[in-house]
Amino acid sequence: GEVTRAVEIDLAPLLEDEFVCLLRAGHPALRGRLTKRRVLALEHVLVAPRGEPVGVVDRLLAERGETRRVARTVSSFLVAPALVASTDYVVTISRRVAARVADVHGLAVRKAPIAPEGFTIRLAWQRRADGDPAHRWLRERLLALAATL
Repeated sequence: GEVTRAVEIDLAPLLEDEFVCLLRAGHPALRGRLTKRRVLALEHVLVAPRGEPVGVVDRLLAERGETRRVARTVSSFLVAPALVASTDYVVTISRRVAARVADVHGLAVRKAPIAPEGFTIRLAWQRRADGDPAHRWLRERLLALAATL
């Protein structure tokens, strides 16, 4: 992949992903198609690792003049599915994360009608590490591993 240079930080594409909605199996919203209107009517779990009060989905909705009801905020993408499993909440989360946790928690995975189509996960490092052989070796291994996924 192509390396993008930013101020003091270099970025390289690692993985492509997309957002999905996770709901508990048997959730009433699963009867019929999960439309944007139906998803916006639900109570959401916001994953905020840095404690920010809005996420990617909220910013996208705000651009469209829409909002969602955030019922709970958690700091971890691994906590959210457990919370959703025992409630009627919904969480919008990475398909890669959802694939690992859905069966464990008895969750249904649906296309997220309120999220961006897809996104790229990038490897980021400080430019001053470019000349460090150990750092270069680790970056190369991570990029090679990601290419196999």
